[in-house]
Order: sequence, then structure tokens, then C-alpha cells
Amino acid sequence: MLLEGWARDGLTDEQIAANCGITVSTLHVWKDKYSEISEALKRGKEVVDSQVENALLKRALRYQYDEVTREKVEDPVTGFSCLSITKKVTKEVQPDTTAQIFWLKNRRPDKWRGAYT
Repeated sequence: MLLEGWARDGLTDEQIAANCGITVSTLHVWKDKYSEISEALKRGKEVVDSQVENALLKRALRYQYDEVTREKVEDPVTGFSCLSITKKVTKEVQPDTTAQIFWLKNRRPDKWRGAYT
């Protein structure tokens, strides 16, 4: 369904409504009136929300990635140029305290949302 795809692509209700040529209030009425529309939007949003949660958790904890450098080299036999891997370095991204705070305030509000927030 097109609506589910737009939600999965990360579009907001406002953007989805605009794509449909309706107002966001009309979209909300349709969601209340037609469970198929509401469910399609929920399914689509769950996919992208899960991806963002995973990325936030990864950023909060630490992760590694490989940085690959490619250079154009000429094949001595054919004379054609191609890209060849010349260097591969594993890099580590340190934990991000902002991501940690955001995660904890939202996942553990009983412990991390004090009287001063």
C-alpha cells in the first residue's frame, strides 16, 4: 500500500497528507474512520522507528566500521582502468553521551527524568 510505503520512508503525517492532496486533519479523520489506513501507517512507521532506535542505541554504546580507500589503477594486461582497494582501516566511534542521555530519559523516565527537566 502506498501509505505504508510513505510511512516506512519516514514521511510525517503532514507530508503523507500533502502527497494525497488532503489536509492533515482529513488524514486523521480517515485514520479514525478506516482501520486499514491507520494500520498501514502504523506498520510503515514501525519499520523506520525500529531502524532509528537501533541507530541511536549503536551511537550510544560504541561501534566500529571499516573505511575503505579505493584508487583508480590500470590493468597491465587489458589497459582498462578500474578501482582497486588500496587501504582498509577499522575505525571506532566512541559512545555519544547525548545519545545515552536521550535513550535513558525516554526508556527509563522513572530514573532519568528528575524534577529539574
